[in-house]
Amino acid sequence: MAPIRPWLMGIWCVAAMATAQPATDPLLESAAGVLNEAAAYHTPPVPREAPEPLELTLETCVARALAQNVDALVAETDVALREAEAGQARSGRRPQVAAEAAYNYVEELDFGLGGGFLGGFVDTESFSPDKETITTRLTVTQVLYAGGQIQAAVRASRHLAESEAWRRDAVRQEVAYLARQAYHDAIAARAAAQVALEAEAAFARHLRDTEILAKEGALTDYEVMRARTEVAARAADVAAARANVERADIAIRRVLGLPPGQPVACAPAGQAPPAPAPGTDFGAIALAQRPEVRALRDALAAAEAQRRGVIGKYLPQASTTVTWVEVDGGGQSNPDGWQVNVGARWDLYTGGQRRHERAAARARAEGLRHELAELERGVAHDADLALARLAEAQAAVRARRDNAELAAESVRLADIRYREGIGTQTEIIDAELERARARAGLVIALRDYHVALAALERAAGGPWEAAGAELTGPDGAEAAEE
Repeated sequence: MAPIRPWLMGIWCVAAMATAQPATDPLLESAAGVLNEAAAYHTPPVPREAPEPLELTLETCVARALAQNVDALVAETDVALREAEAGQARSGRRPQVAAEAAYNYVEELDFGLGGGFLGGFVDTESFSPDKETITTRLTVTQVLYAGGQIQAAVRASRHLAESEAWRRDAVRQEVAYLARQAYHDAIAARAAAQVALEAEAAFARHLRDTEILAKEGALTDYEVMRARTEVAARAADVAAARANVERADIAIRRVLGLPPGQPVACAPAGQAPPAPAPGTDFGAIALAQRPEVRALRDALAAAEAQRRGVIGKYLPQASTTVTWVEVDGGGQSNPDGWQVNVGARWDLYTGGQRRHERAAARARAEGLRHELAELERGVAHDADLALARLAEAQAAVRARRDNAELAAESVRLADIRYREGIGTQTEIIDAELERARARAGLVIALRDYHVALAALERAAGGPWEAAGAELTGPDGAEAAEE
């Protein structure tokens, strides 16, 4: 067989390339498949009348969250439960009154008392009960002494109720913080979307100018393609910004307990509150105001009261019972009238139960002491961390503001250079792109500053302007340290 000459191999390769199908980009095919698949299962929403947007300010947003958020509502019910338990403990000091009635029937009742001989001296018919008797009883019981158990239970329940009230305040502060964060997120998302729309409009204008200049021969097709690429990139930024707005609205609806699909309109936040003065001891403020710390302190006081209640089980107990009994048809064997009973009880040995109860109460109180010490350290760290984040947010706002001012100046200078013929359209596009990025960065920095202020108030347990003022209890009453 004769060897194939090289020039014949070249002709064969050219023919094969001419008859082959044009190659396609696998990445573009994958994107087209995703879009076609999405279009296949997408169904347009059923048109319906949209509800009116809910107008929100920062204050109304926080107020609605505290009134409608499920965590805040559950915290309120927990406080009501603890107050009911405190009422149950106080009822042990009061007398217990009970009334009861009973009907009794005994067929062929025979109450013999010695036959005829005894019957000559005693009226046996009046002495013996009837076959049908109705008994009415009214009983009043009052504990005279319980070894201090009732007092300890009342004191423990009161501390537990106060502890739950402080926990409710902690939950409300967390809900208020989440509402503020969601509100500022919604404002930032809308501002970022506006920046993206302005950038898209600017690059669309540059695209039109570029196409006109390209037709006149002043620019090349490369400049036109670059302008179109920038417009497409800005359109993607607008789509992402709108998605962020929708996510922010979903978050604010969740915090406020609003129904799905309820549109919201957030008013501008306005001037940010002033930062705290330098040198403010936020650690001390947080330890004095944080409801979590005060809740744990009350829980520890309740545990100590419960421990004293267990000690009271070693002491005797005394009570009195006053009963009024009336038996209709009972005869003289069941006399009517008052019955008074005063009794005492002293459990000398219970198989070691009280000793183990004391050990459990002591261990519970010791564990709460450790938790309180760790919480106090954590609260001080939270205050320092919140201050550091606030300082970081302030520095970011300052830097982003300077960048936005420089970017705006760069756009002005690029436009002047272009009008004087010493600049290019590319310089204007680059300058406006940097201005859009700088403004978006400033929006994010302002959002972070507002959220950092809200986080600092949460870490301090309330407004830091109240530092040094008289502290009040969770229900407005003065809280006395024990």
